[in-house]
Amino acid sequence: MAHGFKTFSEASYACYEVKTAFDGLMRKKFKIAPAAQGATLVGPGFVEHDEELWQVMTQAIKDSGNKGKIGLQVDAAATTYYNKEKDVYEGLFSREPKTKTDLIKLYKKMERDYPFLILEDPLHENDYTGHAEVVKALNIQVVGDDLFTTNMERLKEGIAAGSANTMLLKVNQIGTISEALDSVNMAYRAGWGVMPCSSRGEGPDIGDYAVGINSGTIRGSGLGPSGNRLLEIEEELGSRAKFLGKLGLKGSKNRSISHGRIN
Repeated sequence: MAHGFKTFSEASYACYEVKTAFDGLMRKKFKIAPAAQGATLVGPGFVEHDEELWQVMTQAIKDSGNKGKIGLQVDAAATTYYNKEKDVYEGLFSREPKTKTDLIKLYKKMERDYPFLILEDPLHENDYTGHAEVVKALNIQVVGDDLFTTNMERLKEGIAAGSANTMLLKVNQIGTISEALDSVNMAYRAGWGVMPCSSRGEGPDIGDYAVGINSGTIRGSGLGPSGNRLLEIEEELGSRAKFLGKLGLKGSKNRSISHGRIN
Protein backbone atom coordinates (compact mmCIF):
# COMPACT_ATOMS: atom_id res chain seq x y z
CA MET A 1 0.00 0.00 0.00
CA ALA A 2 1.91 3.02 -1.34
CA HIS A 3 1.18 6.21 0.61
CA GLY A 4 4.27 8.40 0.99
CA PHE A 5 4.12 10.08 -2.40
CA LYS A 6 2.81 13.32 -3.89
CA THR A 7 1.18 11.75 -6.97
CA PHE A 8 -0.34 8.45 -7.96
CA SER A 9 2.19 8.04 -10.76
CA GLU A 10 5.04 8.24 -8.22
CA ALA A 11 3.26 5.72 -5.99
CA SER A 12 2.65 3.37 -8.92
CA TYR A 13 6.32 3.40 -9.92
CA ALA A 14 7.29 2.67 -6.31
CA CYS A 15 4.93 -0.34 -6.39
CA TYR A 16 6.85 -1.58 -9.44
CA GLU A 17 10.14 -1.14 -7.59
CA VAL A 18 8.86 -3.08 -4.58
CA LYS A 19 7.40 -5.85 -6.72
CA THR A 20 10.72 -6.25 -8.55
CA ALA A 21 12.64 -6.42 -5.26
CA PHE A 22 10.09 -8.81 -3.75
CA ASP A 23 10.23 -11.21 -6.69
CA GLY A 24 14.01 -11.31 -6.51
CA LEU A 25 14.04 -11.95 -2.77
CA MET A 26 11.42 -14.69 -3.06
CA ARG A 27 13.31 -16.52 -5.79
CA LYS A 28 16.52 -16.30 -3.78
CA LYS A 29 14.92 -17.41 -0.49
CA PHE A 30 12.80 -20.25 -1.82
CA LYS A 31 14.84 -21.21 -4.89
CA ILE A 32 11.83 -20.93 -7.19
CA ALA A 33 11.67 -19.82 -10.81
CA PRO A 34 9.36 -17.05 -12.01
CA ALA A 35 5.97 -18.18 -13.25
CA ALA A 36 3.98 -16.80 -16.17
CA GLN A 37 4.06 -13.02 -16.72
CA GLY A 38 6.87 -12.62 -14.19
CA ALA A 39 4.79 -13.55 -11.14
CA THR A 40 6.37 -15.38 -8.23
CA LEU A 41 4.10 -18.13 -6.92
CA VAL A 42 4.59 -19.90 -3.61
CA GLY A 43 2.69 -23.16 -3.18
CA PRO A 44 1.90 -25.28 -0.11
CA GLY A 45 4.91 -26.35 1.93
CA PHE A 46 7.18 -23.43 1.09
CA VAL A 47 6.48 -21.58 4.33
CA GLU A 48 5.54 -22.74 7.82
CA HIS A 49 4.00 -19.38 8.69
CA ASP A 50 2.97 -16.39 6.59
CA GLU A 51 5.26 -14.28 8.77
CA GLU A 52 8.07 -15.52 6.51
CA LEU A 53 6.37 -13.69 3.66
CA TRP A 54 5.81 -10.54 5.72
CA GLN A 55 9.55 -10.51 6.44
CA VAL A 56 10.35 -10.68 2.72
CA MET A 57 7.78 -7.97 1.94
CA THR A 58 9.25 -5.67 4.56
CA GLN A 59 12.77 -6.29 3.25
CA ALA A 60 11.62 -5.58 -0.31
CA ILE A 61 10.22 -2.22 0.78
CA LYS A 62 13.53 -1.38 2.45
CA ASP A 63 15.72 -2.65 -0.39
CA SER A 64 13.77 -0.64 -2.97
CA GLY A 65 14.31 2.57 -0.98
CA ASN A 66 10.66 2.92 0.02
CA LYS A 67 10.80 2.36 3.78
CA GLY A 68 8.20 4.56 5.46
CA LYS A 69 6.47 5.20 2.14
CA ILE A 70 4.86 1.82 1.50
CA GLY A 71 3.05 -0.44 3.97
CA LEU A 72 1.34 -3.82 3.94
CA GLN A 73 -2.22 -5.02 3.68
CA VAL A 74 -3.56 -8.50 4.30
CA ASP A 75 -6.95 -9.93 3.44
CA ALA A 76 -7.28 -12.62 6.10
CA ALA A 77 -10.54 -13.90 4.56
CA ALA A 78 -11.02 -15.57 7.93
CA THR A 79 -14.42 -17.09 7.11
CA THR A 80 -12.64 -19.44 4.71
CA TYR A 81 -10.71 -20.96 7.62
CA TYR A 82 -13.42 -20.95 10.29
CA ASN A 83 -14.57 -24.27 11.78
CA LYS A 84 -17.96 -23.42 13.25
CA GLU A 85 -18.28 -26.67 15.23
CA LYS A 86 -14.93 -26.19 16.98
CA ASP A 87 -15.05 -22.37 17.01
CA VAL A 88 -11.46 -22.18 15.75
CA TYR A 89 -9.66 -21.04 12.60
CA GLU A 90 -7.77 -23.85 10.86
CA GLY A 91 -4.89 -23.15 8.47
CA LEU A 92 -5.02 -19.36 8.71
CA PHE A 93 -1.43 -18.00 8.47
CA SER A 94 -0.06 -21.34 9.72
CA ARG A 95 -1.17 -24.92 10.32
CA GLU A 96 -2.10 -24.78 14.00
CA PRO A 97 -5.73 -23.99 14.88
CA LYS A 98 -6.31 -20.54 16.35
CA THR A 99 -9.02 -19.12 18.56
CA LYS A 100 -10.31 -15.58 18.19
CA THR A 101 -8.04 -14.57 21.06
CA ASP A 102 -5.06 -16.16 19.31
CA LEU A 103 -5.78 -14.24 16.12
CA ILE A 104 -6.19 -10.88 17.84
CA LYS A 105 -2.86 -11.47 19.58
CA LEU A 106 -1.28 -12.23 16.19
CA TYR A 107 -2.83 -9.13 14.60
CA LYS A 108 -1.34 -6.97 17.34
CA LYS A 109 2.06 -8.53 16.63
CA MET A 110 1.64 -7.86 12.92
CA GLU A 111 0.96 -4.20 13.57
CA ARG A 112 3.85 -3.94 16.03
CA ASP A 113 6.55 -5.78 14.06
CA TYR A 114 5.69 -5.07 10.42
CA PRO A 115 4.45 -2.02 8.47
CA PHE A 116 0.84 -3.17 8.27
CA LEU A 117 -1.63 -0.43 7.43
CA ILE A 118 -4.74 -2.40 6.45
CA LEU A 119 -6.35 -5.60 7.75
CA GLU A 120 -9.35 -7.06 5.94
CA ASP A 121 -11.88 -9.61 7.27
CA PRO A 122 -9.85 -10.58 10.35
CA LEU A 123 -12.60 -12.86 11.76
CA HIS A 124 -15.53 -14.84 10.37
CA GLU A 125 -18.28 -12.99 8.54
CA ASN A 126 -20.94 -13.10 11.27
CA ASP A 127 -18.74 -12.11 14.21
CA TYR A 128 -19.63 -8.43 14.50
CA THR A 129 -18.61 -8.15 18.15
CA GLY A 130 -15.31 -9.94 17.50
CA HIS A 131 -14.50 -7.52 14.69
CA ALA A 132 -15.24 -4.65 17.08
CA GLU A 133 -12.64 -6.13 19.44
CA VAL A 134 -10.11 -6.11 16.60
CA VAL A 135 -10.85 -2.44 15.84
CA LYS A 136 -10.28 -1.53 19.49
CA ALA A 137 -7.09 -3.61 19.72
CA LEU A 138 -5.45 -2.11 16.61
CA ASN A 139 -4.74 1.37 15.31
CA ILE A 140 -4.92 0.65 11.59
CA GLN A 141 -7.55 0.44 8.86
CA VAL A 142 -9.87 -2.53 9.49
CA VAL A 143 -11.94 -3.40 6.41
CA GLY A 144 -15.13 -5.42 6.13
CA ASP A 145 -15.67 -7.36 2.91
CA ASP A 146 -17.32 -10.72 3.63
CA LEU A 147 -18.57 -9.00 6.77
CA PHE A 148 -20.69 -6.50 4.81
CA THR A 149 -20.84 -7.67 1.15
CA THR A 150 -21.64 -4.04 0.16
CA ASN A 151 -25.05 -4.66 1.74
CA MET A 152 -26.75 -1.83 3.64
CA GLU A 153 -28.41 -4.08 6.22
CA ARG A 154 -25.18 -5.83 7.13
CA LEU A 155 -23.32 -2.53 7.05
CA LYS A 156 -25.88 -0.96 9.38
CA GLU A 157 -25.34 -3.77 11.89
CA GLY A 158 -21.57 -3.40 11.59
CA ILE A 159 -21.67 0.36 12.12
CA ALA A 160 -23.81 -0.08 15.24
CA ALA A 161 -21.31 -2.60 16.65
CA GLY A 162 -18.18 -0.69 15.57
CA SER A 163 -17.04 -3.73 13.61
CA ALA A 164 -14.69 -1.89 11.21
CA ASN A 165 -13.70 1.57 10.09
CA THR A 166 -13.87 0.88 6.35
CA MET A 167 -16.23 -0.90 3.95
CA LEU A 168 -14.87 -2.75 0.95
CA LEU A 169 -16.81 -1.74 -2.16
CA LYS A 170 -17.63 -4.39 -4.75
CA VAL A 171 -20.21 -2.87 -7.05
CA ASN A 172 -21.23 -6.15 -8.69
CA GLN A 173 -21.47 -7.89 -5.32
CA ILE A 174 -24.66 -6.07 -4.29
CA GLY A 175 -26.13 -6.05 -7.79
CA THR A 176 -26.83 -2.43 -8.74
CA ILE A 177 -24.88 0.82 -8.78
CA SER A 178 -27.66 2.54 -6.82
CA GLU A 179 -27.46 0.03 -3.98
CA ALA A 180 -23.67 0.23 -3.97
CA LEU A 181 -23.75 4.03 -3.74
CA ASP A 182 -26.34 3.87 -0.95
CA SER A 183 -23.91 1.71 1.02
CA VAL A 184 -21.06 4.12 0.27
CA ASN A 185 -23.06 7.05 1.62
CA MET A 186 -23.99 5.10 4.75
CA ALA A 187 -20.31 4.36 5.39
CA TYR A 188 -19.35 8.01 4.87
CA ARG A 189 -22.10 9.25 7.20
CA ALA A 190 -20.64 6.97 9.90
CA GLY A 191 -17.19 8.53 9.38
CA TRP A 192 -15.88 5.34 7.80
CA GLY A 193 -13.71 4.89 4.74
CA VAL A 194 -14.64 3.06 1.55
CA MET A 195 -12.11 0.91 -0.31
CA PRO A 196 -13.13 -0.09 -3.87
CA CYS A 197 -12.04 -3.52 -5.14
CA SER A 198 -12.27 -5.03 -8.62
CA SER A 199 -12.42 -8.72 -7.71
CA ARG A 200 -16.08 -9.04 -8.75
CA GLY A 201 -15.37 -8.20 -12.36
CA GLU A 202 -15.35 -4.40 -12.39
CA GLY A 203 -11.89 -4.44 -13.99
CA PRO A 204 -10.18 -1.11 -14.71
CA ASP A 205 -13.50 0.69 -14.08
CA ILE A 206 -12.77 0.36 -10.36
CA GLY A 207 -10.38 3.29 -10.80
CA ASP A 208 -13.27 5.46 -12.01
CA TYR A 209 -15.41 4.38 -9.06
CA ALA A 210 -12.61 5.21 -6.62
CA VAL A 211 -12.11 8.71 -7.99
CA GLY A 212 -15.84 9.30 -8.46
CA ILE A 213 -16.71 8.56 -4.82
CA ASN A 214 -13.57 10.27 -3.46
CA SER A 215 -12.36 7.12 -1.69
CA GLY A 216 -9.26 7.26 0.48
CA THR A 217 -7.86 3.87 -0.58
CA ILE A 218 -8.27 1.30 -3.34
CA ARG A 219 -7.28 -2.35 -3.21
CA GLY A 220 -4.74 -3.94 -5.55
CA SER A 221 -4.50 -1.06 -8.02
CA GLY A 222 -0.93 0.20 -7.85
CA LEU A 223 -0.11 -1.72 -11.03
CA GLY A 224 -1.99 -3.65 -13.72
CA PRO A 225 -5.10 -2.59 -15.66
CA SER A 226 -6.70 -0.62 -12.81
CA GLY A 227 -3.37 1.06 -12.07
CA ASN A 228 -3.10 2.04 -15.73
CA ARG A 229 -6.62 3.47 -15.60
CA LEU A 230 -5.75 5.56 -12.55
CA LEU A 231 -2.70 6.89 -14.38
CA GLU A 232 -4.98 7.93 -17.26
CA ILE A 233 -7.37 9.65 -14.86
CA GLU A 234 -4.52 11.49 -13.14
CA GLU A 235 -3.24 12.73 -16.51
CA GLU A 236 -6.74 13.80 -17.53
CA LEU A 237 -7.34 15.73 -14.30
CA GLY A 238 -3.94 17.40 -14.40
CA SER A 239 -3.42 19.83 -11.51
CA ARG A 240 -6.86 18.97 -10.10
CA ALA A 241 -5.74 15.42 -9.29
CA LYS A 242 -4.98 14.79 -5.62
CA PHE A 243 -3.22 11.73 -4.18
CA LEU A 244 -4.16 11.57 -0.51
CA GLY A 245 -1.47 9.10 0.50
CA LYS A 246 -1.54 8.30 4.20
CA LEU A 247 -4.29 10.85 4.79
CA GLY A 248 -6.59 8.50 2.90
CA LEU A 249 -6.15 5.70 5.42
CA LYS A 250 -8.34 5.09 8.45
CA GLY A 251 -7.12 4.22 11.93
CA SER A 252 -5.32 6.42 14.46
CA LYS A 253 -1.93 5.11 13.30
CA ASN A 254 -2.72 6.35 9.82
CA ARG A 255 -3.81 9.95 10.54
CA SER A 256 -7.20 9.44 8.87
CA ILE A 257 -9.43 12.23 7.57
CA SER A 258 -13.08 12.38 6.60
CA HIS A 259 -13.72 11.89 2.89
CA GLY A 260 -16.33 13.64 0.79
CA ARG A 261 -19.88 12.34 0.72
CA ILE A 262 -21.55 11.66 -2.60
CA ASN A 263 -25.12 12.61 -3.56
